Amino acid sequence: MYLEQQPDKIKNLCKRLIARFEEMKGSRTTWESHWQECMEYIIPRKEDVTSESLPGDKKTDLFDSTAISANQLLAGTLHGMLTNPSVRFFDLVSGDPKQLGNEDYNRWLQEVADAMFAVLNNSNFQTEIHEIYIDLGAIGTASLYMGEDEKNVIHFSARPIKEIFIKENNLGLIDVVYRCFKWDARQIVQEFGEEKTPKPIYEMYEKGDTKKFEIIHAVEPSEDLEYDSEIKKHVFPYKSCYILKEECYLLNEGGFKEFPYAVPRWTKTTGEEYGRGPGMDVLSDIKMVNKMMETVIKGAQMTVTPPMMVADDGVVGKVRLTPAGITIIRPFSGNEVPIRPLITDARIDFGYQAVDDVRRRIKAGFYADQLQMSSGPQKTATEVMQFAEQQLRFMGPILGRQHFEFLSPVIKRLFGIMTRKKLISPPPAGIPGFDVRYSSLIARAQRMGEGQNLTRAISVVAPIGQIDPKIFDLLNGDAALRYIFDIYGIPAKIMNDNRTVQESRKAREQAQQKMMKEQQAAQQADIASKTMPGMAQVIQAQQQQ
Repeated sequence: MYLEQQPDKIKNLCKRLIARFEEMKGSRTTWESHWQECMEYIIPRKEDVTSESLPGDKKTDLFDSTAISANQLLAGTLHGMLTNPSVRFFDLVSGDPKQLGNEDYNRWLQEVADAMFAVLNNSNFQTEIHEIYIDLGAIGTASLYMGEDEKNVIHFSARPIKEIFIKENNLGLIDVVYRCFKWDARQIVQEFGEEKTPKPIYEMYEKGDTKKFEIIHAVEPSEDLEYDSEIKKHVFPYKSCYILKEECYLLNEGGFKEFPYAVPRWTKTTGEEYGRGPGMDVLSDIKMVNKMMETVIKGAQMTVTPPMMVADDGVVGKVRLTPAGITIIRPFSGNEVPIRPLITDARIDFGYQAVDDVRRRIKAGFYADQLQMSSGPQKTATEVMQFAEQQLRFMGPILGRQHFEFLSPVIKRLFGIMTRKKLISPPPAGIPGFDVRYSSLIARAQRMGEGQNLTRAISVVAPIGQIDPKIFDLLNGDAALRYIFDIYGIPAKIMNDNRTVQESRKAREQAQQKMMKEQQAAQQADIASKTMPGMAQVIQAQQQQ
Protein backbone atom coordinates (compact mmCIF):
# COMPACT_ATOMS: atom_id res chain seq x y z
CA MET A 1 0.00 0.00 0.00
CA TYR A 2 2.82 2.43 0.85
CA LEU A 3 5.75 0.65 -0.81
CA GLU A 4 6.04 3.27 -3.54
CA GLN A 5 6.77 5.93 -0.91
CA GLN A 6 10.08 4.41 0.23
CA PRO A 7 13.40 3.61 -1.56
CA ASP A 8 14.16 0.07 -2.68
CA LYS A 9 16.75 -0.32 0.09
CA ILE A 10 14.10 0.36 2.74
CA LYS A 11 11.61 -1.92 1.01
CA ASN A 12 14.12 -4.76 1.02
CA LEU A 13 14.87 -4.19 4.71
CA CYS A 14 11.15 -4.33 5.58
CA LYS A 15 10.63 -7.48 3.53
CA ARG A 16 13.60 -9.17 5.17
CA LEU A 17 12.43 -8.32 8.71
CA ILE A 18 8.86 -9.39 8.01
CA ALA A 19 10.11 -12.69 6.55
CA ARG A 20 12.22 -13.31 9.63
CA PHE A 21 9.24 -12.52 11.85
CA GLU A 22 7.06 -15.02 9.99
CA GLU A 23 9.75 -17.68 10.43
CA MET A 24 9.98 -17.00 14.17
CA LYS A 25 6.18 -17.01 14.46
CA GLY A 26 5.91 -20.37 12.73
CA SER A 27 8.60 -21.98 14.89
CA ARG A 28 6.72 -21.30 18.12
CA THR A 29 3.28 -22.56 17.06
CA THR A 30 3.52 -25.67 19.24
CA TRP A 31 4.29 -23.52 22.28
CA GLU A 32 1.20 -21.36 21.92
CA SER A 33 -1.36 -24.08 22.62
CA HIS A 34 0.63 -25.10 25.69
CA TRP A 35 0.77 -21.50 26.92
CA GLN A 36 -2.96 -21.09 26.29
CA GLU A 37 -3.80 -24.02 28.58
CA CYS A 38 -1.45 -22.77 31.30
CA MET A 39 -2.94 -19.28 31.15
CA GLU A 40 -6.51 -20.58 31.35
CA TYR A 41 -5.85 -22.41 34.60
CA ILE A 42 -3.09 -20.29 36.21
CA ILE A 43 -3.50 -16.70 34.91
CA PRO A 44 -7.05 -16.48 33.52
CA ARG A 45 -6.74 -12.74 32.83
CA LYS A 46 -4.07 -13.52 30.20
CA GLU A 47 -5.83 -16.39 28.42
CA ASP A 48 -5.67 -14.74 24.99
CA VAL A 49 -2.50 -16.31 23.61
CA THR A 50 -4.23 -18.07 20.71
CA SER A 51 -7.55 -16.22 20.81
CA GLU A 52 -8.67 -12.62 20.80
CA SER A 53 -10.70 -11.25 23.69
CA LEU A 54 -12.27 -7.88 24.34
CA PRO A 55 -11.44 -5.89 27.50
CA GLY A 56 -13.77 -6.97 30.28
CA ASP A 57 -14.65 -10.34 28.73
CA LYS A 58 -15.60 -13.09 31.16
CA LYS A 59 -12.69 -15.49 31.57
CA THR A 60 -12.60 -19.26 31.97
CA ASP A 61 -14.86 -20.77 34.64
CA LEU A 62 -12.67 -22.66 37.12
CA PHE A 63 -13.68 -24.98 39.92
CA ASP A 64 -10.40 -24.71 41.85
CA SER A 65 -8.02 -21.77 42.36
CA THR A 66 -5.11 -23.64 43.95
CA ALA A 67 -2.79 -23.03 40.98
CA ILE A 68 -3.68 -19.33 40.82
CA SER A 69 -2.91 -18.69 44.49
CA ALA A 70 0.22 -20.90 44.43
CA ASN A 71 1.62 -18.99 41.46
CA GLN A 72 0.87 -15.66 43.14
CA LEU A 73 2.63 -16.85 46.29
CA LEU A 74 5.66 -17.88 44.23
CA ALA A 75 5.70 -14.51 42.43
CA GLY A 76 5.42 -12.54 45.66
CA THR A 77 8.19 -14.54 47.31
CA LEU A 78 10.50 -14.13 44.32
CA HIS A 79 9.85 -10.41 44.43
CA GLY A 80 10.89 -10.27 48.07
CA MET A 81 13.88 -12.61 47.73
CA LEU A 82 15.37 -11.41 44.42
CA THR A 83 14.37 -7.75 44.01
CA ASN A 84 13.30 -6.52 47.43
CA PRO A 85 12.58 -2.77 47.12
CA SER A 86 13.87 -2.06 50.65
CA VAL A 87 17.25 -3.84 50.25
CA ARG A 88 19.72 -3.25 47.43
CA PHE A 89 19.92 -6.58 45.66
CA PHE A 90 23.20 -6.04 43.80
CA ASP A 91 26.73 -4.81 44.45
CA LEU A 92 29.33 -3.46 42.08
CA VAL A 93 32.76 -4.96 42.74
CA SER A 94 36.16 -4.55 41.16
CA GLY A 95 36.86 -6.66 38.11
CA ASP A 96 40.60 -6.54 38.83
CA PRO A 97 41.89 -8.50 41.87
CA LYS A 98 44.65 -5.91 42.27
CA GLN A 99 42.02 -3.26 43.04
CA LEU A 100 40.30 -5.15 45.85
CA GLY A 101 42.11 -3.07 48.45
CA ASN A 102 41.55 0.24 46.64
CA GLU A 103 39.23 1.96 49.08
CA ASP A 104 38.56 4.98 46.89
CA TYR A 105 37.44 2.70 44.08
CA ASN A 106 35.29 0.57 46.38
CA ARG A 107 33.55 3.65 47.77
CA TRP A 108 32.88 4.91 44.25
CA LEU A 109 31.37 1.53 43.34
CA GLN A 110 29.06 1.68 46.36
CA GLU A 111 27.99 5.23 45.54
CA VAL A 112 27.17 4.17 41.98
CA ALA A 113 25.22 1.12 43.17
CA ASP A 114 23.23 3.27 45.62
CA ALA A 115 22.43 5.79 42.87
CA MET A 116 21.28 3.03 40.50
CA PHE A 117 19.10 1.45 43.17
CA ALA A 118 17.48 4.81 43.91
CA VAL A 119 16.65 5.26 40.22
CA LEU A 120 15.11 1.77 40.10
CA ASN A 121 12.89 2.47 43.09
CA ASN A 122 11.78 5.81 41.64
CA SER A 123 10.78 4.18 38.35
CA ASN A 124 8.00 1.67 37.66
CA PHE A 125 10.40 -1.26 38.09
CA GLN A 126 8.72 -2.70 41.19
CA THR A 127 5.31 -2.53 39.50
CA GLU A 128 6.29 -4.27 36.29
CA ILE A 129 8.59 -6.82 37.90
CA HIS A 130 5.70 -8.59 39.59
CA GLU A 131 4.19 -9.40 36.18
CA ILE A 132 7.51 -10.94 35.17
CA TYR A 133 7.44 -13.31 38.14
CA ILE A 134 3.79 -14.19 37.44
CA ASP A 135 4.66 -15.22 33.86
CA LEU A 136 7.79 -17.08 34.94
CA GLY A 137 5.88 -19.26 37.36
CA ALA A 138 3.14 -20.10 34.88
CA ILE A 139 4.89 -20.60 31.53
CA GLY A 140 8.61 -20.24 32.32
CA THR A 141 9.28 -17.32 29.94
CA ALA A 142 8.82 -13.59 30.52
CA SER A 143 9.83 -10.38 28.75
CA LEU A 144 10.73 -6.96 30.17
CA TYR A 145 11.36 -3.96 27.92
CA MET A 146 13.68 -1.24 29.24
CA GLY A 147 13.43 2.15 27.54
CA GLU A 148 14.95 5.53 28.29
CA ASP A 149 12.69 8.03 30.04
CA GLU A 150 13.19 11.77 30.29
CA LYS A 151 11.53 12.07 33.68
CA ASN A 152 12.40 8.85 35.51
CA VAL A 153 15.61 7.99 33.59
CA ILE A 154 14.36 4.50 32.68
CA HIS A 155 10.95 3.01 32.00
CA PHE A 156 10.02 -0.68 32.24
CA SER A 157 7.24 -2.54 30.47
CA ALA A 158 6.39 -6.21 31.02
CA ARG A 159 5.22 -7.51 27.66
CA PRO A 160 2.80 -10.48 27.32
CA ILE A 161 4.15 -13.65 25.82
CA LYS A 162 1.73 -13.51 22.87
CA GLU A 163 3.58 -10.42 21.57
CA ILE A 164 7.17 -11.66 21.98
CA PHE A 165 9.24 -13.75 19.55
CA ILE A 166 12.87 -14.58 20.43
CA LYS A 167 16.03 -16.15 19.00
CA GLU A 168 19.30 -17.22 20.62
CA ASN A 169 22.83 -16.69 19.37
CA ASN A 170 25.59 -19.31 19.23
CA LEU A 171 26.25 -18.89 22.97
CA GLY A 172 22.64 -19.56 23.96
CA LEU A 173 21.97 -15.89 24.78
CA ILE A 174 18.83 -14.15 23.55
CA ASP A 175 19.96 -11.33 21.25
CA VAL A 176 16.95 -11.10 18.91
CA VAL A 177 13.48 -10.02 20.06
CA TYR A 178 10.58 -9.24 17.75
CA ARG A 179 7.43 -7.77 19.23
CA CYS A 180 4.15 -7.78 17.31
CA PHE A 181 1.30 -5.59 18.55
CA LYS A 182 -1.59 -3.45 17.31
CA TRP A 183 -2.00 0.33 17.49
CA ASP A 184 -4.58 2.72 16.08
CA ALA A 185 -3.75 5.81 14.04
CA ARG A 186 -3.72 8.09 17.11
CA GLN A 187 -1.13 5.97 18.90
CA ILE A 188 1.05 5.79 15.78
CA VAL A 189 1.05 9.58 15.40
CA GLN A 190 1.78 10.07 19.10
CA GLU A 191 4.77 7.72 18.97
CA PHE A 192 6.37 8.57 15.62
CA GLY A 193 5.07 12.04 14.78
CA GLU A 194 3.40 13.41 11.69
CA GLU A 195 6.57 13.34 9.56
CA LYS A 196 7.09 9.57 9.84
CA THR A 197 3.41 8.59 9.69
CA PRO A 198 2.08 7.60 6.27
CA LYS A 199 -0.36 10.13 4.91
CA PRO A 200 -3.41 7.78 4.77
CA ILE A 201 -2.92 6.85 8.44
CA TYR A 202 -2.52 10.48 9.43
CA GLU A 203 -5.78 11.27 7.65
CA MET A 204 -7.44 8.49 9.65
CA TYR A 205 -6.03 10.07 12.80
CA GLU A 206 -7.58 13.44 11.89
CA LYS A 207 -10.94 11.75 11.28
CA GLY A 208 -10.79 9.88 14.61
CA ASP A 209 -10.79 6.45 12.97
CA THR A 210 -10.02 3.73 15.56
CA LYS A 211 -8.90 1.00 13.16
CA LYS A 212 -5.84 -0.83 14.49
CA PHE A 213 -2.71 -1.66 12.52
CA GLU A 214 -0.31 -4.53 13.15
CA ILE A 215 3.19 -3.27 13.98
CA ILE A 216 6.45 -5.21 14.30
CA HIS A 217 9.24 -3.88 16.53
CA ALA A 218 12.41 -5.75 15.57
CA VAL A 219 15.50 -5.58 17.80
CA GLU A 220 18.58 -7.55 16.76
CA PRO A 221 22.37 -7.12 16.49
CA SER A 222 23.35 -4.43 13.99
CA GLU A 223 25.83 -6.79 12.35
CA ASP A 224 22.86 -8.85 11.14
CA LEU A 225 21.49 -5.81 9.25
CA GLU A 226 24.61 -3.82 8.46
CA TYR A 227 24.48 -4.66 4.78
CA ASP A 228 21.06 -3.04 4.32
CA SER A 229 20.84 -0.51 7.14
CA GLU A 230 22.17 2.95 7.94
CA ILE A 231 22.74 1.98 11.58
CA LYS A 232 26.38 0.97 11.96
CA LYS A 233 27.66 -1.54 14.47
CA HIS A 234 30.19 0.85 16.04
CA VAL A 235 27.43 3.39 16.80
CA PHE A 236 24.61 1.14 17.99
CA PRO A 237 25.34 -2.53 18.72
CA TYR A 238 21.61 -3.30 18.43
CA LYS A 239 19.31 -2.22 15.64
CA SER A 240 15.67 -1.16 16.18
CA CYS A 241 13.02 -1.02 13.43
CA TYR A 242 9.29 -0.31 13.65
CA ILE A 243 7.38 -1.69 10.64
CA LEU A 244 3.75 -1.60 9.57
CA LYS A 245 3.37 -5.29 8.81
CA GLU A 246 0.55 -5.40 6.25
CA GLU A 247 1.73 -2.20 4.54
CA CYS A 248 5.45 -3.21 4.64
CA TYR A 249 6.30 0.35 5.67
CA LEU A 250 9.24 1.43 7.88
CA LEU A 251 7.94 3.79 10.55
CA ASN A 252 11.21 4.33 12.39
CA GLU A 253 14.82 3.15 12.36
CA GLY A 254 17.13 3.52 15.34
CA GLY A 255 19.40 1.62 17.68
CA PHE A 256 20.36 0.78 21.26
CA LYS A 257 23.69 0.89 23.06
CA GLU A 258 22.55 -2.02 25.25
CA PHE A 259 20.07 -4.79 24.57
CA PRO A 260 16.73 -3.28 25.68
CA TYR A 261 15.01 -6.56 26.59
CA ALA A 262 15.46 -8.89 29.52
CA VAL A 263 13.96 -12.31 28.71
CA PRO A 264 14.34 -14.58 31.75
CA ARG A 265 13.46 -18.26 31.58
CA TRP A 266 12.75 -20.51 34.56
CA THR A 267 14.37 -23.62 33.10
CA LYS A 268 15.29 -24.47 29.52
CA THR A 269 15.62 -27.74 27.65
CA THR A 270 18.56 -28.14 25.29
CA GLY A 271 17.52 -27.25 21.76
CA GLU A 272 14.60 -25.09 22.88
CA GLU A 273 14.57 -21.30 23.02
CA TYR A 274 11.53 -20.74 25.22
CA GLY A 275 11.57 -21.75 28.87
CA ARG A 276 9.42 -24.06 30.96
CA GLY A 277 7.97 -23.08 34.32
CA PRO A 278 6.49 -24.82 37.37
CA GLY A 279 3.00 -24.35 35.94
CA MET A 280 3.88 -26.49 32.96
CA ASP A 281 5.25 -29.24 35.19
CA VAL A 282 2.02 -29.60 37.18
CA LEU A 283 -0.47 -28.71 34.43
CA SER A 284 -1.89 -32.25 34.41
CA ASP A 285 -2.58 -32.05 38.16
CA ILE A 286 -4.12 -28.59 37.74
CA LYS A 287 -6.52 -29.83 35.06
CA MET A 288 -7.31 -32.94 37.08
CA VAL A 289 -8.13 -31.09 40.30
CA ASN A 290 -10.57 -28.86 38.41
CA LYS A 291 -12.37 -31.92 37.03
CA MET A 292 -12.35 -33.54 40.47
CA MET A 293 -13.76 -30.43 42.11
CA GLU A 294 -16.52 -30.25 39.51
CA THR A 295 -17.50 -33.84 40.37
CA VAL A 296 -17.26 -33.27 44.12
CA ILE A 297 -19.39 -30.14 43.88
CA LYS A 298 -22.06 -32.06 41.97
CA GLY A 299 -21.96 -34.81 44.60
CA ALA A 300 -22.25 -32.30 47.43
CA GLN A 301 -25.14 -30.61 45.69
CA MET A 302 -26.97 -33.93 45.35
CA THR A 303 -26.36 -34.63 49.05
CA VAL A 304 -27.78 -31.27 50.11
CA THR A 305 -30.63 -31.27 47.58
CA PRO A 306 -31.08 -34.95 46.62
CA PRO A 307 -33.32 -36.09 43.79
CA MET A 308 -36.83 -37.02 44.83
CA MET A 309 -38.75 -40.28 44.37
CA VAL A 310 -42.45 -39.74 43.70
CA ALA A 311 -45.13 -42.40 43.79
CA ASP A 312 -46.88 -42.95 40.50
CA ASP A 313 -49.83 -40.59 40.19
CA GLY A 314 -49.25 -39.48 43.79
CA VAL A 315 -48.75 -35.75 43.13
CA VAL A 316 -51.15 -33.21 41.75
CA GLY A 317 -49.20 -30.80 39.51
CA LYS A 318 -45.44 -30.38 39.97
CA VAL A 319 -43.08 -31.19 42.84
CA ARG A 320 -41.96 -27.90 44.40
CA LEU A 321 -38.30 -28.12 45.51
CA THR A 322 -37.97 -24.45 46.48
CA PRO A 323 -37.94 -23.39 50.15
CA ALA A 324 -41.49 -23.27 51.57
CA GLY A 325 -42.77 -24.75 48.32
CA ILE A 326 -46.17 -26.46 48.54
CA THR A 327 -46.69 -29.74 46.72
CA ILE A 328 -50.27 -31.08 46.50
CA ILE A 329 -50.49 -34.88 46.84
CA ARG A 330 -53.36 -37.32 46.43
CA PRO A 331 -54.81 -39.11 49.47
CA PHE A 332 -52.92 -42.30 50.25
CA SER A 333 -53.22 -45.18 52.65
CA GLY A 334 -50.63 -47.38 54.32
CA ASN A 335 -47.04 -46.52 55.24
CA GLU A 336 -45.89 -45.56 51.78
CA VAL A 337 -44.78 -41.91 51.40
CA PRO A 338 -45.64 -40.45 47.99
CA ILE A 339 -42.56 -38.13 48.01
CA ARG A 340 -39.19 -39.04 49.53
CA PRO A 341 -35.51 -38.28 48.77
CA LEU A 342 -33.30 -40.72 46.86
CA ILE A 343 -30.47 -41.39 49.32
CA THR A 344 -27.20 -42.86 48.01
CA ASP A 345 -24.01 -44.04 49.73
CA ALA A 346 -21.86 -41.34 48.12
CA ARG A 347 -18.66 -40.50 50.12
CA ILE A 348 -18.23 -36.76 49.73
CA ASP A 349 -15.51 -36.73 52.39
CA PHE A 350 -13.41 -39.15 50.32
CA GLY A 351 -13.74 -36.83 47.35
CA TYR A 352 -12.37 -33.91 49.37
CA GLN A 353 -9.48 -36.06 50.59
CA ALA A 354 -8.54 -36.96 47.02
CA VAL A 355 -8.75 -33.30 46.01
CA ASP A 356 -6.52 -32.23 48.91
CA ASP A 357 -3.89 -34.76 47.85
CA VAL A 358 -3.74 -33.27 44.34
CA ARG A 359 -3.70 -29.75 45.77
CA ARG A 360 -0.63 -30.62 47.83
CA ARG A 361 1.16 -31.80 44.70
CA ILE A 362 0.30 -28.56 42.91
CA LYS A 363 1.57 -26.45 45.81
CA ALA A 364 4.75 -28.51 45.96
CA GLY A 365 5.24 -27.91 42.24
CA PHE A 366 5.17 -24.16 42.91
CA TYR A 367 7.70 -24.60 45.78
CA ALA A 368 5.22 -23.77 48.52
CA ASP A 369 7.09 -26.17 50.85
CA GLN A 370 10.27 -24.13 50.40
CA LEU A 371 8.56 -20.75 50.63
CA GLN A 372 6.40 -21.18 53.74
CA MET A 373 7.23 -22.22 57.29
CA SER A 374 5.60 -25.56 58.02
CA SER A 375 3.22 -25.77 60.94
CA GLY A 376 4.33 -27.66 64.02
CA PRO A 377 5.83 -27.12 67.46
CA GLN A 378 6.88 -23.61 68.31
CA LYS A 379 10.44 -22.89 67.16
CA THR A 380 13.15 -20.70 68.66
CA ALA A 381 14.45 -17.64 66.84
CA THR A 382 17.66 -19.49 65.98
CA GLU A 383 15.73 -22.42 64.52
CA VAL A 384 13.60 -20.04 62.44
CA MET A 385 16.72 -18.30 61.06
CA GLN A 386 18.37 -21.63 60.25
CA PHE A 387 15.21 -22.83 58.50
CA ALA A 388 14.96 -19.64 56.43
CA GLU A 389 18.62 -19.80 55.37
CA GLN A 390 18.31 -23.47 54.48
CA GLN A 391 15.23 -22.88 52.32
CA LEU A 392 16.83 -19.90 50.59
CA ARG A 393 19.93 -21.93 49.81
CA PHE A 394 17.71 -24.63 48.34
CA MET A 395 16.05 -22.09 46.05
CA GLY A 396 19.40 -20.61 45.02
CA PRO A 397 20.36 -23.04 42.24
CA ILE A 398 16.83 -22.95 40.84
CA LEU A 399 16.85 -19.17 40.59
CA GLY A 400 20.49 -18.72 39.61
CA ARG A 401 19.42 -18.35 35.97
CA GLN A 402 17.46 -15.22 36.92
CA HIS A 403 20.66 -13.45 37.95
CA PHE A 404 22.18 -14.07 34.54
CA GLU A 405 19.19 -13.67 32.20
CA PHE A 406 17.13 -11.12 34.11
CA LEU A 407 19.00 -8.95 36.61
CA SER A 408 22.25 -8.66 34.64
CA PRO A 409 20.59 -7.07 31.54
CA VAL A 410 18.62 -4.71 33.80
CA ILE A 411 21.75 -3.49 35.62
CA LYS A 412 23.79 -3.12 32.42
CA ARG A 413 21.00 -1.20 30.70
CA LEU A 414 20.46 1.09 33.68
CA PHE A 415 24.19 1.80 34.07
CA GLY A 416 24.49 2.69 30.39
CA ILE A 417 21.52 5.08 30.49
CA MET A 418 22.69 6.79 33.68
CA THR A 419 26.22 7.16 32.31
CA ARG A 420 24.97 8.85 29.13
CA LYS A 421 22.75 11.15 31.19
CA LYS A 422 25.77 11.98 33.39
CA LEU A 423 23.98 10.84 36.54
CA ILE A 424 27.06 8.87 37.66
CA SER A 425 30.25 10.54 38.80
CA PRO A 426 33.38 9.51 36.87
CA PRO A 427 35.49 6.77 38.48
CA PRO A 428 38.91 7.43 40.03
CA ALA A 429 41.71 7.77 37.49
CA GLY A 430 43.26 4.59 36.14
CA ILE A 431 40.41 2.35 37.33
CA PRO A 432 39.35 -0.66 35.19
CA GLY A 433 35.84 -2.01 34.75
CA PHE A 434 33.69 -3.67 37.38
CA ASP A 435 31.65 -6.82 37.91
CA VAL A 436 28.16 -7.27 39.33
CA ARG A 437 27.69 -9.34 42.46
CA TYR A 438 24.16 -10.09 43.58
CA SER A 439 23.31 -9.51 47.23
CA SER A 440 19.64 -10.44 47.33
CA LEU A 441 18.31 -12.53 50.20
CA ILE A 442 18.93 -15.70 48.18
CA ALA A 443 22.48 -14.76 47.18
CA ARG A 444 23.30 -13.68 50.72
CA ALA A 445 21.88 -16.89 52.20
CA GLN A 446 24.17 -18.89 49.93
CA ARG A 447 27.18 -16.92 51.16
CA MET A 448 26.21 -17.28 54.81
CA GLY A 449 27.89 -20.68 54.80
CA GLU A 450 31.25 -18.98 54.22
CA GLY A 451 30.84 -16.88 57.35
CA GLN A 452 29.71 -19.89 59.34
CA ASN A 453 32.82 -21.79 58.26
CA LEU A 454 35.02 -18.98 59.59
CA THR A 455 33.24 -18.81 62.94
CA ARG A 456 33.36 -22.60 63.29
CA ALA A 457 37.09 -22.62 62.53
CA ILE A 458 37.75 -19.94 65.15
CA SER A 459 35.67 -21.80 67.74
CA VAL A 460 37.73 -24.96 67.07
CA VAL A 461 41.15 -23.28 67.48
CA ALA A 462 40.10 -21.06 70.42
CA PRO A 463 40.92 -23.73 73.08
CA ILE A 464 44.35 -24.22 71.50
CA GLY A 465 44.91 -20.47 71.62
CA GLN A 466 44.41 -20.48 75.38
CA ILE A 467 47.40 -22.84 75.64
CA ASP A 468 49.53 -21.10 73.02
CA PRO A 469 48.31 -17.53 72.26
CA LYS A 470 50.98 -17.12 69.58
CA ILE A 471 48.89 -19.12 67.08
CA PHE A 472 46.54 -16.14 66.65
CA ASP A 473 49.41 -14.22 65.06
CA LEU A 474 48.53 -16.22 61.93
CA LEU A 475 45.07 -14.58 61.69
CA ASN A 476 44.67 -11.13 60.13
CA GLY A 477 41.92 -9.70 62.30
CA ASP A 478 41.18 -6.72 60.04
CA ALA A 479 40.82 -8.94 56.97
CA ALA A 480 38.61 -11.41 58.84
CA LEU A 481 36.31 -8.64 60.06
CA ARG A 482 35.99 -7.07 56.62
CA TYR A 483 35.31 -10.54 55.20
CA ILE A 484 32.44 -11.08 57.65
CA PHE A 485 31.05 -7.58 57.02
CA ASP A 486 31.15 -8.21 53.28
CA ILE A 487 29.22 -11.49 53.59
CA TYR A 488 26.50 -9.86 55.68
CA GLY A 489 26.26 -6.88 53.33
CA ILE A 490 27.57 -4.18 55.65
CA PRO A 491 28.07 -1.06 53.46
CA ALA A 492 31.61 0.23 53.09
CA LYS A 493 30.53 3.81 53.80
CA ILE A 494 29.95 3.04 57.48
CA MET A 495 33.41 1.49 57.87
CA ASN A 496 36.63 3.47 58.34
CA ASP A 497 39.31 3.23 55.67
CA ASN A 498 42.79 1.91 56.42
CA ARG A 499 44.23 5.41 56.84
CA THR A 500 41.63 6.33 59.47
CA VAL A 501 42.11 2.98 61.23
CA GLN A 502 45.89 3.48 61.41
CA GLU A 503 45.50 7.03 62.70
CA SER A 504 43.04 5.88 65.36
CA ARG A 505 45.35 3.09 66.46
CA LYS A 506 48.35 5.42 66.54
CA ALA A 507 46.44 7.97 68.62
CA ARG A 508 45.31 5.19 70.95
CA GLU A 509 48.90 3.95 71.37
CA GLN A 510 50.14 7.47 72.08
CA ALA A 511 47.40 7.99 74.64
CA GLN A 512 48.25 4.67 76.28
CA GLN A 513 51.96 5.53 76.36
CA LYS A 514 51.21 8.95 77.84
CA MET A 515 48.98 7.35 80.45
CA MET A 516 51.69 4.84 81.31
CA LYS A 517 54.27 7.63 81.71
CA GLU A 518 51.92 9.57 83.94
CA GLN A 519 51.26 6.48 86.04
CA GLN A 520 55.01 5.80 86.34
CA ALA A 521 55.67 9.42 87.35
CA ALA A 522 52.92 9.27 89.94
CA GLN A 523 54.29 6.01 91.31
CA GLN A 524 57.81 7.48 91.54
CA ALA A 525 56.51 10.59 93.28
CA ASP A 526 54.58 8.45 95.73
CA ILE A 527 57.63 6.33 96.46
CA ALA A 528 59.75 9.46 96.89
CA SER A 529 57.26 11.03 99.27
CA LYS A 530 57.31 7.89 101.42
CA THR A 531 61.05 7.35 101.38
CA MET A 532 62.28 10.96 101.69
CA PRO A 533 61.55 11.38 105.48
CA GLY A 534 63.43 8.19 106.34
CA MET A 535 66.40 9.11 104.21
CA ALA A 536 66.52 12.55 105.83
CA GLN A 537 66.76 10.94 109.32
CA VAL A 538 69.54 8.62 108.14
CA ILE A 539 71.50 11.54 106.74
CA GLN A 540 71.02 13.55 109.93
CA ALA A 541 72.19 10.63 112.09
CA GLN A 542 75.28 10.20 109.94
CA GLN A 543 76.07 13.91 110.29
CA GLN A 544 75.76 13.74 114.10
CA GLN A 545 78.17 10.82 114.22
